[in-house]
Formats: sequence, structure tokens, C-alpha cells
Amino acid sequence: MTEDEELYLLMGKMVVNAGKLENLIFHLTTVSTGWVRSEKPLKQPMDKLMDECVRRAASRGESLERIVVLEHIFAGCKAAFGYRHQYVHGLWAQDRDEEGNELPTLTSLRNLRNENAVERYPVRAPNLQDLGEWIAVLCGELASWGGSMSR
Repeated sequence: MTEDEELYLLMGKMVVNAGKLENLIFHLTTVSTGWVRSEKPLKQPMDKLMDECVRRAASRGESLERIVVLEHIFAGCKAAFGYRHQYVHGLWAQDRDEEGNELPTLTSLRNLRNENAVERYPVRAPNLQDLGEWIAVLCGELASWGGSMSR
């Protein structure tokens, strides 16, 4: 397998895991909290949906300890989604040295909307693998939390 093939394979695995995590969050906020799919809060970005889920879980009587755990899981989800966005929505460009010569590595470039700047993030196989595995762990943590919700 070439280095590029490995990167694309790991990218695909990471994206599939991120999709599973988004689905778990959506499922938790609909089925487990009694939301109706047409409710306006469900049409928000994922970070806002997670915040609303915490509020709803607290209002449904979840213990403070479980709310803190959910907030911790969602903090990890938000951070992981930030890295995912960098890979998925960034421009993968060939790295260059100070003289402008191409290097054998890639960088993801992403415009930061509100800061008039470009964020650079290295595209490396171990980073993609770690991110995919981290997202898979978050899926397990969230599924476990949701499986033991107060009814």
C-alpha cells in the first residue's frame, strides 16, 4: 500500500467513525430524550445539539454526576469534531520548506472565518489513525452513557 492509499484508508475509517458518533448524538437527543425530529433544536449544528442535550438530560432528572460525565464526553466529541473538520474541510497541500521546495508530507489548510487566518494541520497517518480510534472510543462512551439513562 502506498502512503497516499494509507492516508485515504485511514481518512475513510475516521469519517465513518465520526458519522457513527454524529448518529449516536442525534439518537440520544431524539429517542432517549423524547424529542420530535421536527423540533427546531434538532436542526442546529452538532455542538449546539450537544449543549441542548445536556440541558434536556438535566431537566429529565439525570444526576449531577451523570451530567458531568455527559459534558466530559461531549467536550471530547467537540474537540474530535474540530480535528475531523480540519481533515475533511481543509485543503490537503504538499508541505514546502523555507525555500519553497516540496516535502514528502501533506498539510491541511483551512481558512478560519472569524480570524482572517489560515490554520495548518499536518496530515499524517498516525494522526488520522489516532483520531479515528479516539472517535470510536467516544462512540462507546456515549453509547454506554445512553444505555443507562434515567427513564
